[in-house]
Formats: sequence, C-alpha cells, structure tokens
Amino acid sequence: MEYSFNAAGLGEAILRELRIGATVIKGQVVIYDITNQLGNITDASTTAAADSVGVTYEAGTYAASTPVDVLTNIQPFSVYKCRGTLGATNNTALTIHTQTSASATVFSAATVPNVDFSMGTLFMISGANKGRKAIVDSFTNATSYTCTNGFPSSIAVGDKCVVVPWALGCKNVQLSTTLDQGDASIVVATGIDANVVDCVCDYNESNPLVDVYFALGDHFLNPRS
Repeated sequence: MEYSFNAAGLGEAILRELRIGATVIKGQVVIYDITNQLGNITDASTTAAADSVGVTYEAGTYAASTPVDVLTNIQPFSVYKCRGTLGATNNTALTIHTQTSASATVFSAATVPNVDFSMGTLFMISGANKGRKAIVDSFTNATSYTCTNGFPSSIAVGDKCVVVPWALGCKNVQLSTTLDQGDASIVVATGIDANVVDCVCDYNESNPLVDVYFALGDHFLNPRS
C-alpha cells in the first residue's frame, strides 16, 4: 500500500518518526497504541482500524529492550493506493469469470462465488466492452452479477471480467494478513473503516490487477467516535 494523494488538496504526506509497539512492515495500516501503550503505533487488524494513525513508510522490528521508530504518514486526508488480492494472502490472482450466456446486463459464469458483491465493481477485461467498468446492482449466488446501468455493448459468450467488493462510496476495505493489500474475496461492506474513492483495473486479460483507492475512515486526528 502506498500514499496516492491528499483528498483535501492540502499538500503531500506528513511523515513522522513514531515508536512501534509491534513489528510492522512497509506500507501497512497502523493504529494508535492506546491499549498496550508499548509505543506510539501498533498493528491494525484485517477488519478493524479504529484510531488509525496512517501507513508506514518503512519496516521495523519490535523489541521491548530496544526502542524502534519508523516513518509513518499521519495526514488524515491521505488517499492510499491498495492492491487487491484474492483472499488474505498478498498477490493472489483475482478470479477471471467467463460469460456463459449473452446478455446486455447480466454476467453469468460458473466461477461466480457465494459472496455478495452487490455495490462492488465489475471490470470487463475482454470483448467489445473491454476497458469499461460498472457497478454490480444485484447478485445471484454461484450464478451471476447484474449491472443494470452497464455497458454500451451486450456481453457476449466468452467475454471475461473480474469483480471486486469496492466502489466509490463504499465504507469498508478488508485487509490482507500483512495489512498492506485489500482482500477482494470478501463480501461488500466488510473490513476496516475506509472511504473508497475509486477502483482502477489494468484490464490485462490474463492477469488483471485491481487497485482500490481509499482514505482511512476512523483517523485519530478525525475520529468517528
């Protein structure tokens, strides 16, 4: 995960050396260490980041006998670019779905999971609609995605897509085990408190990559509660 831009247009990231209370890696979400108070910051979890501080710019190994500080961006309006991965393990390829029945609005495939991606994003990576995306309006378990306000051309048999559980306005992003990528296998509206501003796909037909852009929703300088 990396800093992308400031949503308030107020300049670049604000970097501070902060004491760690747990071992961290570069590019992960960290929170204020309010419980253990072993340092300034500690690990978030895959589903919770209340009182988040920001994202680390370097790694650090925690040791009780040796204080360690790491550069961390504390800008509360920062938008981060986060790579999507299929599951909790980083860099796992996203599922490519292949259309089995031609339709103007419905994408049907045997690979559709039993995971509700309604209000997620469907990216067309082949066919007449390649390079376009649409919001998933509804979902049928293990069968299809429906995009009512979909594509300029019908989706033909054999066309391919990838789907992720994020879109503009989504309020959650579930993190990978290492807290630096986004779990794209999870139902919509699951994960840490986050304000999603965009999802971008490279539309590669054989190994599509998707990045979700989001701001931390519950920041210690701008808390939800």
